[in-house]
Amino acid sequence: MISVTRQKKAKPNKGAASKTVCRRSWTRNEEEVLINALKDIVALGMKVENNTFRSGYLQVLEGKIIKALPSTDLRATPHIESKIKKWKKVYNSLFSLLSLSGIGWNGTDKMLDVMNEEAWDDYVKKDVDAKSLRNKSWPFYEDWLIIFGKDRATGEFAESATDAVENMDKEDEVGESMPLNSSGMGGMECSNSVTHHPTSSSEKRKEKKRARAADTLVEGLINFADKLCHVMEKADSRMEFIGSRLGYAHDLSAARKSLNVVLLKLPLCPDDRFSVADLIMRDAQRIDFFFSLSDEDKLFYVIRLLS
Repeated sequence: MISVTRQKKAKPNKGAASKTVCRRSWTRNEEEVLINALKDIVALGMKVENNTFRSGYLQVLEGKIIKALPSTDLRATPHIESKIKKWKKVYNSLFSLLSLSGIGWNGTDKMLDVMNEEAWDDYVKKDVDAKSLRNKSWPFYEDWLIIFGKDRATGEFAESATDAVENMDKEDEVGESMPLNSSGMGGMECSNSVTHHPTSSSEKRKEKKRARAADTLVEGLINFADKLCHVMEKADSRMEFIGSRLGYAHDLSAARKSLNVVLLKLPLCPDDRFSVADLIMRDAQRIDFFFSLSDEDKLFYVIRLLS
C-alpha cells in the first residue's frame, strides 16, 4: 500500500501587507500654510464654545490650502484631519507639562526646559507618549495656543495667565519681605537673624514662569485683537450699507415732497394731479423713473397713468 503525503500550500502572509500604510509627509511650508489657515478660521469665529470647530471647517481649510498651494494633493480627509488630531494631542501634553512646577518653555529654541526631573518622571508615567516631547523643538506651540488655547483652559493642571502673574507677584512679595544681610544693603546695619538668599535655580524658575505667563497673555491679546479687527471690518461694511440706504431714503423723501411742485407745472386739473400723485408715490421705482424723464415725457407718462 502506497502512502500519499499531502503537502499543504503555505498561505501568503496577508497581515504584513495589510499593515503597510502609505503616510503623507508634510513639508514645513505646508504646515505653515495649515497653521495660518487655522488661525484664520479661529478669527472668523468658526471655533465654537465647546472648543470644537463648526461643521465644514475641514473643507474650508482644504480650500485655503489649495488657494495657497494650487498643485497640492492635501485634502480634508485624511491629511488635514489627521494632522490636526496629531497637533492637538501634542499640544495637550505640552500644555499640561508646562503647568507643572519645574518645567518651563525655552522661547528661543521652542522646546521644553526640564528643571525638575521628578516632576517630569511623574508625568510621563501617566502620559507615556510625552517621553518623545523632550529635547525636541516645537515651533508651532505659540500658534497652537491661539488655535487650541481654550481646549485645556480648565482641569487639574490649568493655570490662567492672570493666575500665573498673581502667583509670581506673591512669590516676589515673599522674597522682598525677608530682610537682607548688611553686605547687601550698602553699609546699612541690618539684623542677620533672618537671612534669605534666593538660589539661582529658584530665580530661573521665577523667570521661566514670568516669561511663560507673559507669552500666554500676549498670545491671548493678539487673538482678541484679530477677532476685534474682524468684528470692526464687519461693522464698517454694515454701517456703509446702512448709510447708503439712509441716503437713498432721504433722497426718496425729498422727491415725494417735490412731486406736487412738478405736477403743478403740467396742464392737469386738481383731481387728475392728486390721482397721478397717489399712483407715483406708491412705488419708489416709479418715483425714480418719473424724475428721470424730461418735462415733455413727464406729461406723456402722466397721461398714460391716468388712462
